Amino acid sequence: MHDSSTQRPHQDLNDCLWFDSLSQAPPCRPGVKGGLHTDIAIVGGGFTGLWTALFLAKLSPDLHITVFEAQHVGFGASGRNGGWLMGSLEGMDKLLANCSEEQKLRSLTELRSLIDQVKATLADEDIKCELAHGGAIFGGARFPAQARRAQDELKALHQLGFDNSDYRWLSAQESYARIAASGSCGGIYTPHVATLNPAKLVMGLASAVEQRGVVIYENSPVIAVEPGRLRTQQGEVIANKIVIATEGFTQHMPHLSRRLLPVQSGMVATEPLSSALWEQLGFQQREAYSDFSRLSTYLQRTADDRLIIGARGSYQFGGQVVSRFNNKDADFRRRAELKDALFPILRDSHLTHAWGGTLAVPRSFSPHIVVDKTAGISTAGGYLGEGVGASYLFAKTLAEILVTDSVEAAQWPWIKFGTLKDQLKPWESEPLPWLGFNATVTSYALEEWAYKRDRSKSIKTMTTWLANSIDSIIQHS
Repeated sequence: MHDSSTQRPHQDLNDCLWFDSLSQAPPCRPGVKGGLHTDIAIVGGGFTGLWTALFLAKLSPDLHITVFEAQHVGFGASGRNGGWLMGSLEGMDKLLANCSEEQKLRSLTELRSLIDQVKATLADEDIKCELAHGGAIFGGARFPAQARRAQDELKALHQLGFDNSDYRWLSAQESYARIAASGSCGGIYTPHVATLNPAKLVMGLASAVEQRGVVIYENSPVIAVEPGRLRTQQGEVIANKIVIATEGFTQHMPHLSRRLLPVQSGMVATEPLSSALWEQLGFQQREAYSDFSRLSTYLQRTADDRLIIGARGSYQFGGQVVSRFNNKDADFRRRAELKDALFPILRDSHLTHAWGGTLAVPRSFSPHIVVDKTAGISTAGGYLGEGVGASYLFAKTLAEILVTDSVEAAQWPWIKFGTLKDQLKPWESEPLPWLGFNATVTSYALEEWAYKRDRSKSIKTMTTWLANSIDSIIQHS
């Protein structure tokens, strides 16, 4: 296995609050030596890879399961995300569009129970990750147009099959009473969100799978995947089945090349805030909060009473993955500005951490599981930033397919069968992804500017039309 007494310095994670909060450095696991045979090889030591390993080990304890991580467990978005555990999937409308009513009801029931399933598994595995199940508010704030967009979204969720027990409207007064965001003008409340510390979750998962006999190799980049084998820099590994769980880190994976765009998201964290400030701010149940901005904001109150403010950020030309972030760049300044705009009483509160992570955006704009039974190669991912809960659900589905060949699991709308290249549409060649991403972000920023500065009705209408048009072109092309 590994020597748990060997400690790793985490210079690359010093700016990440989640890793700074660990009581001790994680163990430094050895790299693979090559010449290895395993029943199931999992490429990627993040949430998808580790949840899959856990479910496989529980379903079939005699399996020899091996995880190969290029850096160290939780190096990617799994250890650096915003800490939202959501009982939903990005792109649900697309996933459920062609489902029968029975399949749709089954899917919605599964999503409604997702957080409770995760909580039960964490209890069984004795994983402590500061989880707080306070729900979330997707609020209109800063300007009234956000409330109109929130009302449209609530209508769409109800049309999808959810009801008021899942997503309900809060008046401006109700929303502000729970989270005192500036300009609160109503919003959507859902109980299907919890918050947690993702680094503690991923480290707990790694420990749990190792206790069940799973072997994790770190510093072991996989450079090629073929049916029945994979190649690392240290040598060849023979595997009966292979799971690719690399999410945004797919640039060297031929099976997934150009099928997942790596997009960077970033967060900042305040110093611990006083109880007097929290009395004014709200978040008394540690609710998650997002204002209804197109720029995908996400906030949470941590267990040690900090406020985290995150928002989706940037895309590098050519799909380059970013692992180190400059906490002085414009994206991080905008998150600090968002803090002050939403909560002016925090203008004098210092920011102590700034970090980021790389998420994956599939061309379909909806997450997926693909199982190629002929090649023995599977993958799961494309979560669009909502992977904390989705990775649990998809890993459970994938494990059931791989071990039991479950007929029920095969009928979920998020699973596809066939080759990875056939089932996952590729993105266009550069510069189109770069141009499309930047045109989208620019249109969002223009709309924000028009409403924030309260420009004329015609300018507001024009910027909203532009943002809607670019969204439609990209998602339907």
